[in-house]
Amino acid sequence: RELRQAALVVSHAGAGTILDCLQAGRRLVVVPNEGLMANHQVQLGLALREQGLLFCFRAGELSDGLRQADFGKLRRFPAKGGAAFA
Repeated sequence: RELRQAALVVSHAGAGTILDCLQAGRRLVVVPNEGLMANHQVQLGLALREQGLLFCFRAGELSDGLRQADFGKLRRFPAKGGAAFA
């Protein structure tokens, strides 16, 4: 319930959390935990940032990144059963 009411979610870059937020249509900022399994959270966060689905900042970049982020440029995540994107 809280997720659906949130205007903005700031979270780690775990795949499950990201998917939940994107499917709920929430604006999302991820801060990857860089010490996990060969930086898989960094890789996922950066890949989805390149797709325009979220913002990905390292912990030291978060304050400046939030001030500069243009959330109007984020793409909507495709609805379940919708067309895939590349």
